[in-house]
Amino acid sequence: MNGADLAAFARFGITPELLQDAGVQRVTDAEARESFGIRGDGAMDGLVFPYTDPQTGQRITARVRRDNPEIVNGRPEKKYVSPYGDKRSLYFPPASRMLLADSSVPLVLVESEKAALALMAWASRRGQRSLALHPPRRKRGHK
Repeated sequence: MNGADLAAFARFGITPELLQDAGVQRVTDAEARESFGIRGDGAMDGLVFPYTDPQTGQRITARVRRDNPEIVNGRPEKKYVSPYGDKRSLYFPPASRMLLADSSVPLVLVESEKAALALMAWASRRGQRSLALHPPRRKRGHK
């Protein structure tokens, strides 16, 4: 991860240690394709957010936030991409296993992986416990 990435995450209170624990890293087009199963046209380099099973810690899938998505009608197209055939999973931040075991821990649904990490960092700084999850999204146009 470069300095600009770390600075962008730091604005949300997300530390380099939390990013490392979450497995968030910068990937090249080749790494996104070979290591994470990302397919498609265009450059796939960007930041990868691994999705892990909270019980085992094993990677289930991943999403890449592309650095240079195509622009269609003035808007980024396919800014976030997942492996072909991905089954759309919940995003569990680090330490989710311990938090899931305690029914008194508040559960918060958030819009993105970055928001989940930011909320977890915020709670940690305040000595509070809460579990932020990013639910799977439907593709645009699907009901």
